[in-house]
Amino acid sequence: MDQLETAETILGIGYITLQTYIAGAIADLKAVFPFCQKPPELMAMSLMLGNTQTTVIEAVWCLANYFKHHDEWPDWKAKGPRRTIETLNRLGINEETEFPCIELMKVLASDQWRFLPLMQSCSDWRESLFAALRRQQENDVVPTFRAKPH
Repeated sequence: MDQLETAETILGIGYITLQTYIAGAIADLKAVFPFCQKPPELMAMSLMLGNTQTTVIEAVWCLANYFKHHDEWPDWKAKGPRRTIETLNRLGINEETEFPCIELMKVLASDQWRFLPLMQSCSDWRESLFAALRRQQENDVVPTFRAKPH
C-alpha cells in the first residue's frame, strides 16, 4: 500500500468517525427536542462549501457513506446511493476520482489535511443547533443557524 492509499484509508476512517458523531448529535437533538427537523434538514443547517450547494455536514456524511459502501455499488449510476453520488458530484468527486477522501479534504481544508478544524466545525454545528432549538422551544419561533466560519 503506498502513502496515498494509506492516507485515503485513514481519512475514510476519520469521515466515518465524524459521521458517527453527527448521527449521535442528531439522536441527541431528537431526544431533547422531539419537534426538531428530520436529519437531512438538520445536516443542511451547516456551513456551505463555496458554490457547491453542499454543507460541511452533508459532505462528511456522504463521503463516509461512500467509503463504507462504494465496493457494493455496481456503478455510479446506482439508484440506492443516489443522494451520496449527487452530493459527491457537486463536490467534484466522481467515478474517475482516484482518492475521494483526499479530494474531499482538499475541498474542506485546502491541502492541509487536518481533521481538527473539521471536528470543530461538526461540534459548532451541533452546539448551534442545540442553541437554535432551545430558542425555538422557549419562544416558539423557527430556529436560525449561526455557524462559526471554519
